[in-house]
Amino acid sequence: MSGNKTSGNKTSANETSANETSANETSANETSANEMSGNEMSGSAVFGNEMSGGENSKKQVALFIDLENFVGFCDSFGLNVELEQVIAKLTEHGRVVIRRSFGDMYKLPMHFKDKEKIRVMLQNNLIQHEDVRHLTQYKNSSDIRLTVEALSVAYSNPTIDAFAIIADDRDYIPLFAKLRELGKTLIGIGSSEHSTQQYYRSACDHFYYHDVLAGSRAILAQDAEKADEILALFDEAVKAVEETGDLPLGTNVAQMIRSLRPGLNFEDYGFAGLRAVAGLAERRGFVELVPRGGDILITRIDEEIKKHFEESQDAEAGSDGANEQALLARKYKYFVQGKLKAVLPEPDIREKIYDAAVEELESVDFGISLRDLSNDVANNPDLASNPDLHTSQIQKSAYKILYGLFRQKVFDCLEVYDPYNPCITDLSIDRDDMDKTFIINTLSVFKKENEGLPFDSAAWARCFYDDEAQAEVIADWYAYAR
Repeated sequence: MSGNKTSGNKTSANETSANETSANETSANETSANEMSGNEMSGSAVFGNEMSGGENSKKQVALFIDLENFVGFCDSFGLNVELEQVIAKLTEHGRVVIRRSFGDMYKLPMHFKDKEKIRVMLQNNLIQHEDVRHLTQYKNSSDIRLTVEALSVAYSNPTIDAFAIIADDRDYIPLFAKLRELGKTLIGIGSSEHSTQQYYRSACDHFYYHDVLAGSRAILAQDAEKADEILALFDEAVKAVEETGDLPLGTNVAQMIRSLRPGLNFEDYGFAGLRAVAGLAERRGFVELVPRGGDILITRIDEEIKKHFEESQDAEAGSDGANEQALLARKYKYFVQGKLKAVLPEPDIREKIYDAAVEELESVDFGISLRDLSNDVANNPDLASNPDLHTSQIQKSAYKILYGLFRQKVFDCLEVYDPYNPCITDLSIDRDDMDKTFIINTLSVFKKENEGLPFDSAAWARCFYDDEAQAEVIADWYAYAR
């Protein structure tokens, strides 16, 4: 459906039908919601008290879904892409009279049959979907479209009491603030307690975690021992599949795990299934996942896996203090990689990335796009010739690091540029300060967004440099970080 067909001031026939059907289903949904136990409610709600049933029947709720965001965190935690439980929870707040989703269905990283299942799921839940095509290769515009439509509904339909937003994107916080300014109740639905930031939750009147509503919780980063156990089994299964000569597809790996550990239940480890484990392995830099039909092709990254488990063994062999510090360093690394959405390269590889970037900038006359610069860096002989490095992974890490430096005004750029793929013309700081700037920026993000992890300069030094020699420097940079 094109954007022109969805106007805040105009209700389509489909919407009318959806609203009438929603009205007819309200009593059934409310009955289902009221049957939920008090314990389930306390497990899923973070803020706010629930209203009484009589008051609910007079309230109206508008539901807006950032589809790509929603599908993304469902895939990360191995959850079914399903909204039935969410809508049942929302009926506790009133009648869900407007249900809309926005996103580029064609860009979802899955087989076309799975995309069709999502379309059917949306239709079954009476959700009007609008395909919003990506404006550029690197940034979608679903958040803008959703924001415009939500505000349009808020101004044109005063009977709407509450707005429910399914997303995990801080870009929506200004929308939340405006809707609350208009006297609307804000209901947020995010991925999980571990991955949703406190300030994002605080922007809502009520907040629910999708992994709880869906009946499954993803494993927390702090459960390092349990995570390592399932990741070690996953890695063993991938290697075993490779040794048989078969492609390490998800289905083959799942079958191998059943052979290696009969009766294994992923839920005992906090995972809904193999894809959730594979997603964790990818986020930690152990594997690279590539969609292959309706399956995934899994490529091991030996160096990262070996390093991780060697650190675990060293920590177990050391004193309690050393063990705690090693675990903290690993948690810091997971935090950094979670923000980068890429592997944190070793210090010598980061230096090679900076050298290759400077060399490339010196060789061009009129500038180069950030994406092309990252590709050229990954294909630089000093990096491409290393058998332990995957070019695609280095390209991704290089782009994320260089993009972060661009945001810190490390590069000179053309005045007219794509904010996610700027045309870079030169370096505006000393080459030797590039890694310092990257680390200080990372520490600044940690200061603002970290929840629960203490600051330890020695552990951060191990995270960035693999030893504690730079602990005092890290402490000074952390004090400077804003």
